[in-house]
Amino acid sequence: MTDTELDTSDTTDTTEVAETTGKTEKRKVVAKKTARKVRFNVLKHISIVFTELKISHFAPRLENKEFFRSVEYICTYLNVNEAQAFIFCSMFGVYYEVSERPITYFNIADGCECNPLVLLSIRDELEELVDKGIIAECDPPDDSIGRIFYKIPEYVVQSVLANRIIDFDKESATFNIRDFLADVGRIIDNRIDNKLSSMALFDKVERLERRYRGVKEIATIKEHLKDTGDRAMLYDIAFGLVICNNPDLRSFVLINRNTDSGNREAISASIIEETHTLFRKDFIQFEIKGTIQDSTITLTDKAYTLLFGAEGSSFQERKSDKNIILCENIKEKQLFFSKDNEKEIKRLFESVSASSFDNIQSRLEEKGMNKGFCILLYGASGTGKTESVYQMAKSSGRDIFHVDISSMKSEWHGEAEQKTKKLFDRYNRMCENAKKAGDLIPILLFNEADGVFSVRSGVHGAADRSDNSVQNIILEELERFEGILVATTNLSDNLDSAFERRFLFKVKFEKPELAIRVKIWQSNIPRLTKEEAEKLAKEFDFSGGEIANIVRKIMIDEVLTGKETPIKTIRELCSTERLNAKRRGSSLGFTSDDE
Repeated sequence: MTDTELDTSDTTDTTEVAETTGKTEKRKVVAKKTARKVRFNVLKHISIVFTELKISHFAPRLENKEFFRSVEYICTYLNVNEAQAFIFCSMFGVYYEVSERPITYFNIADGCECNPLVLLSIRDELEELVDKGIIAECDPPDDSIGRIFYKIPEYVVQSVLANRIIDFDKESATFNIRDFLADVGRIIDNRIDNKLSSMALFDKVERLERRYRGVKEIATIKEHLKDTGDRAMLYDIAFGLVICNNPDLRSFVLINRNTDSGNREAISASIIEETHTLFRKDFIQFEIKGTIQDSTITLTDKAYTLLFGAEGSSFQERKSDKNIILCENIKEKQLFFSKDNEKEIKRLFESVSASSFDNIQSRLEEKGMNKGFCILLYGASGTGKTESVYQMAKSSGRDIFHVDISSMKSEWHGEAEQKTKKLFDRYNRMCENAKKAGDLIPILLFNEADGVFSVRSGVHGAADRSDNSVQNIILEELERFEGILVATTNLSDNLDSAFERRFLFKVKFEKPELAIRVKIWQSNIPRLTKEEAEKLAKEFDFSGGEIANIVRKIMIDEVLTGKETPIKTIRELCSTERLNAKRRGSSLGFTSDDE
C-alpha cells in the first residue's frame, strides 16, 4: 500500500476518490462501514499546504515537492481539484487562527498575506466546495454587511481531527426540509446587505438545492416549479410561516426580498391579480387581500402537504392559527343555570362527550340522517353562552376553532366567499386529521353569529350580493356538515329561518333567577355570607357576566388599597355597572335601610 492510498483493511463497501494534482485518476477504494481511517495524517498535510500558501502569499514554489505531495493527498481525501484543495487548507488554517469564528475571502487573504483578488478569481471553486458540503456559508458574527461568511462544518472538522474519511452520505441523510428552509431564509435575509442581484440569489438557492439533494421534498417542489425564482419565493414564504412562525407575511416585503427593483412592478401586478405561477399552481393564497402593501400571503394546503407531508396542515392549523383555542389552555369554571337551562346544557355536554358522540353519530348515520351537531345558544348578553361553549370543550377534551366573524368580511369581490369556503375546508380537514391521529374532533364556534346568520336582505348592491353568497355557502356546508358547530347570538329575532331549521339544538339562555344569582355571588366571592349574597342578588338584577365584571373591579380595589373590599364598596361598584342602571324595585342610591 502506498502512502497516498486510503486504508483498505477490513472492507465491505466501495467508494470512489478522484482528482489528484494536474490529473484525474479514479481510484476504487474499499472502506469500512464504521470509522474508516485514512493511512496518512490529514491534519499534518493540511498544515503543510497552509504553511506554504502563507509563506508564498498564495503562489506556492514549484520546487516544494513536499507541498505538492500534501496537495495530492488532500485532493484524494476530499475528492477535489488542486485549486479547491488550496482553498480548503487555507480556510481550515485561518478558521482555527481566529478561534473558529466565521471568515470571509478577506480573512483568508490576510491569513495567507495575499491580494484578495487572487481568491476572488477562483470564487467558483469555493462555491463548489460549498455545494459539496466541505465548507458552508453562515451568518456573520456581528453586524457586518456586504460580505459573505464561511465556516468549516463540524462533521468535516471532527473527521479531519479523527483522521477519518468524511461520510457525506451519512451527513446528508440527517438533512431535512426545515434545515434547508432556514438556510434559504438566511441567504434571502442577507440579500440586500450583501448587494446580491436576484440572479445571484437564485444561483445560491440552486446550490443549496444541490447541497440538500437528499431531501425528497425539494425534488418534488422542483418537479412542480421549474423556475428558480418561483421556488425561492415559495421557500421564503415557508421560511416565514414555519421557521419564523410569522403568520403576517406582507406581499410587498416578500416581493422586495426576492426580486430586483426593475421586476417588482410586474411581479406585484401578478400577485394582486393572482396570475403569478404560485397562485396558478395553487401554492399560495391571500390571507388578507388589499393593496400590495397591506395584503398578506399564506401557503395553501397543497403547498404545506408537498413541503411537510401530513404534518403540514396540522402545523398550520394548530400552531400558527391564533383562532385555535387548545383544550388544555381553557380554564375550568363552575357554571350556574336555571333548572330548564341546566337540563338542556347537561344534555349537550353529554352528547359531545368522548364516550357518547361517536355512538350517536353512528346511530344517526345508520338511519340515513345528517350526523353533524349544529347548536344555537341564544339569549341576553352576559348569560354565559360563550363560557358554556368553552366548558363544553373542556369537559369533552376538544379544541375550539373560533371563527372571527369580522375577518370574513371583505371589500374585494369574491374574497368573502373564498374565505368562507376556506374556513369550512380547514375545519373539515382538522376533523380528518384528528380522526387519523385518534384525537377528538374540535368544535367550530361562531360567536355573535348574527353577523352571518341574520335575515337575508334584498340585493341593492355588491355588498348585499356578497353577504347572500356567503350565507348560501354556509347553508350548503351545513347540509353536509359532520362535525360540531356552535353559534351564539344575542339577537335571535334576526336569525334567518333557513338557518334556524339547520340547528339540531336551540337553547335559550335566560337571565339568572334570584337563587342562581346568589350562587354566582357566593361562588365568585366565597367570603360573602348567604345573607350578603342574597341582598346583592335582590338589589341588582345582574347577569353572570355583569357579576364577573364586579368581581374584577373588587380585585382591582383590593390591589390598590391592600385591604379586603367591604360590602358597602361592593354595592357601590354594583351601582355603577350599568349605564342608567336601576336596582330591582328602587332607584339608584342607597336608603338608610340599605346601610
